[in-house]
Amino acid sequence: EAAIKARSASRQLQALKSEDRVALLDAIADTLVAHTDDILAANAQDVESATGKITDSLLQRLILKPAKISQLADGIRSIGRQDEPLGRVISATQIAEDLELRKISVPIGVLLIIFEARPDALPQIGGKEAAHSNAILHRLISEVLDARAPSVGSGLVSLVTSRDDIDALLKLDDVIDLVIPRGGNALVSHIQRSTRIPVLGHADGICHVYVDAEADPAKALAIAVDSKADYPAACNAAETILVHASLADGLARELLEALKGAGVAVHAGPRAAERYGLERAASLRHEYSSLDVGFELVDDLAAAIDHIHAHGSSHTEVVVTENQATADTFLQLVDAACVHHNASSRFSDGFRYGLGAEVGISTGRIHARGPVGVEGLLTTKFVLRGTGQVVNKDQGVNRGAVMTVAAPSAVPSGSIWIFGFGSLVHSPGFEFKGRVEGFIRGYRRVFWQGSTDHRGHPGAPGRVATLHEDPEAVTWGVAYELAGSHEEQERTLHYLEWREKQYDIRRHVSVWAAPGDARPAVEDALVYIAGSDPGSNPDYLGPAPLATLAHTVATAEGPSGPNHVYLFRLANGLRMLGMDDPGVFELEEAVKARMAELGLECQSLEAPSNPAADHAVYWESVAKKKGESAGA
Repeated sequence: EAAIKARSASRQLQALKSEDRVALLDAIADTLVAHTDDILAANAQDVESATGKITDSLLQRLILKPAKISQLADGIRSIGRQDEPLGRVISATQIAEDLELRKISVPIGVLLIIFEARPDALPQIGGKEAAHSNAILHRLISEVLDARAPSVGSGLVSLVTSRDDIDALLKLDDVIDLVIPRGGNALVSHIQRSTRIPVLGHADGICHVYVDAEADPAKALAIAVDSKADYPAACNAAETILVHASLADGLARELLEALKGAGVAVHAGPRAAERYGLERAASLRHEYSSLDVGFELVDDLAAAIDHIHAHGSSHTEVVVTENQATADTFLQLVDAACVHHNASSRFSDGFRYGLGAEVGISTGRIHARGPVGVEGLLTTKFVLRGTGQVVNKDQGVNRGAVMTVAAPSAVPSGSIWIFGFGSLVHSPGFEFKGRVEGFIRGYRRVFWQGSTDHRGHPGAPGRVATLHEDPEAVTWGVAYELAGSHEEQERTLHYLEWREKQYDIRRHVSVWAAPGDARPAVEDALVYIAGSDPGSNPDYLGPAPLATLAHTVATAEGPSGPNHVYLFRLANGLRMLGMDDPGVFELEEAVKARMAELGLECQSLEAPSNPAADHAVYWESVAKKKGESAGA
């Protein structure tokens, strides 16, 4: 009954507006903070009852403190501050004329989340150890749901305390879509064996820190101690420290002293036990979840990786080294959900990764892997919109119109910025509500892209600007924030996909307003780039001598006018904005000289007076095409 209610309530939740769901999350967070004292009092009862009856590591997971409740509330609020995750267009493809297919994000469905001595996550099904904590959290959340979202109601979150009921829920694979167990090895392993429902989680958290021969000593000491001692009961705490054998009489001894100084008991592998006279570990594949750690010497990077694969659990693995090649090899070859270079294992957490509230960490290979936030609780749905098309043995539609009309994640919720470096600098052709003049780093403007549809034709292509990667370069241009509703922004992106259809690469860049700025003016802007792959960009021309470039631009002409008008407008636009680009200005002078040699006159450089004129022409052509199709 609880699962069926959750299914019904979840569908009502999806029907709420985005802002209403955000308000609901904020209300839950505010309620938890407002009732901190009540929650702590209930938790104290659980801790008192459990003391001496469960392991120290489970007891540590059970204990709540004000800071933990505040962190939980912040995690809930952060979900609401993220871009709307539901209904996001992942891809959109026109698979035939007037037949568009979209892949959108949707929730996985009903979750069964089982917690063992963990009263600090929501929604939850907890063990008897956290009975009082679970009860008050469930009551507070239910009250918010009933008061703020009566159409959804408290049936969205159910609290089940009976082991028999949990076992029964594990059999409801037709109602429950995903199980997330949070607890020790025994709990997770039992769940994985007891259900046909997909399980997202990990049975062990056996994490390693490998200190390489070229490690910075200060970093190695800080990272090793933090990875183990910051919160020993956490699944991302280090359980074994591996040290390159060349450091045996130096940094390795310092690490041992630092760990002991932090109250950590060291259990040595065979080589370390013999070298330092330490107690030998019963096993090097052991999750202590306490102030205990394994310690072993290894010959080299390959031996460290082999040890990790033999004894680890594919959770989080760390390398400490100043050798970038060593780090890259470790990060590439180690098979784990999370791999870190010169950073504590304790960072492998959804909140610290910036994912918002975390529901678990997965070490599996299917669906989500690593810390799982909201994105890991989504799946996809295909939506096909047509105008009466039929298959008719694959003869019913014109498939010659196949084209991608929206890049992955090209239509997100919220602000969308476009960075222009060519004609977009002076003639965006669409409505915008924000504009930033600035530059991007790591790219150089070059005239290597052929134009066969605007400034040339297939027999004699013109040349237009694209970007070439250059770590020392900057490219000045203009960033525009799209105006209008989500649907209007989507229409603008459709227009841009058409206008920039020869530009086959989409990149997200930061736009800086001035060289000395500490932060970019725009954190994330979409830029269209023409790549050199002939398979996806057959019109790419590549570099050429200045004289060749000048002759092409001076003589080429296409449906949008002479090629030289494109260049001269761009040069004038950059000058008017006070932007420098020696390459553009050098080509401009060379083109003028070549035109003089050929006796060619410069055409009008006046840009369209209506900034949305090009946009309107495009949509008029679309409407005309649809009308002709309907008439036929």
